[in-house]
Amino acid sequence: MEGFVWLLLKMAGLLTLASAAFFALGWRIRGRQAALASEAARSEIEQLKESMRAAVAEKDAAMKESREANEQLRARVQEVARLMEEQERLQAGPAVPAEPAPPAKTRAKPRTRRKKQEI
Repeated sequence: MEGFVWLLLKMAGLLTLASAAFFALGWRIRGRQAALASEAARSEIEQLKESMRAAVAEKDAAMKESREANEQLRARVQEVARLMEEQERLQAGPAVPAEPAPPAKTRAKPRTRRKKQEI
């Protein structure tokens, strides 16, 4: 039994040293990979930001174009409404005659001279 305890003590020491060595190596390798991964992530983030800026600029241009189209449409609708009102007014007939009819000319009776009565 003493030999077994002695073996466990020696093995525990060796396992502790091996685990410390593997931990240190793992930590160092992980740190290097994290730096590479963070550089890749940064470049990907920059690409995503650039594509987002382009999408926002495209959206703004589309909004401006849409706004201009809406203004043109609104102007055309107002023009159509005005023309329809004018057409309805013209179809209803003139409210006021264009030119009043000239007064009828009556011939004046020729005046005859009265004879002076002699008294």
